[in-house]
Amino acid sequence: MNRVRVMAYWVCVLAEYATAREISLKNLDIEVVAPSSGCPADVQRKIAAIIGKKYHKLATIRGSTDQIAADLDSKFSEFDKAVRSSHCILWTLRGGYGADKLMKKISATDYSSTPKKIIVGYSDATALLIYFSQKYGWKTIYGTNLVEVALKTKTRDTYSTILRFLVGETKTLEISDLSPLNRHASAAIKITGKTTGGNLTCMISSIGTAWQIETSGKILFLEDVHISGFRLDRLFTHVDNAGLLKGVKAIILGQFENEATAVLQNFAKNTTIPVYKSESFGHFSKSLPFGYNMTGKITKDGNLFKITMK
Repeated sequence: MNRVRVMAYWVCVLAEYATAREISLKNLDIEVVAPSSGCPADVQRKIAAIIGKKYHKLATIRGSTDQIAADLDSKFSEFDKAVRSSHCILWTLRGGYGADKLMKKISATDYSSTPKKIIVGYSDATALLIYFSQKYGWKTIYGTNLVEVALKTKTRDTYSTILRFLVGETKTLEISDLSPLNRHASAAIKITGKTTGGNLTCMISSIGTAWQIETSGKILFLEDVHISGFRLDRLFTHVDNAGLLKGVKAIILGQFENEATAVLQNFAKNTTIPVYKSESFGHFSKSLPFGYNMTGKITKDGNLFKITMK
């Protein structure tokens, strides 16, 4: 089937999806990767049905606590095999915990001659997304995991936005509910920079490693979940103390719990970096994607701001 026919097919699929909340990914060239926690067998079967293939190793990859003593050689072998495969899209099974434990092996492996792929995932996959975008220039997308696709725990536009981008129907990603948290953000006319970021806790875990996030000149996306106010403040303080805020063009704060509101406002008040707040990405039901190393443009849009990434 040639490219034109494939694109026409997916336009029809997406049109059907607009009226029926069923996702068919069988004609996308997806390989499941499970660097983090696993999922129950019944969810595995749902994922297999959605993507049209089984991934036999999922049964051995259990919960977050089990990752403490996980067999890293086997996990890395499976991940390495997926990276070197002919598949175009590597989509993470779920978040949780475990990806950081693989990063030492991943960063010691040369993938420079491997055909570039797209990696989709979020939360615990932050290190993977940062590393492959920075080291090899791969397209990486901070978007929902396959478990959430199977269980339909995210909003319809969360899924459809990723699908439209993956099939090439749209060339840009957009988040349009940015509210300014300080005067530097309110006064901005246009801010342009490459995009990066991810889960705040996971991003901080990259400091001092071969996959440390590069933030200078970037628009930085940050989100997190299940963190008390003073612990969240500690994370922001560490980011600042580590020098990761130097040269940052703008910061977009995604979803945090309600307890975080005062911490986020205090952080924004005490920096000269334009800081914006969005409720459109993170761990909640609406979780729109953002891309790494995309050219982001923040502009005013009515009473709010928006970022368009290309």
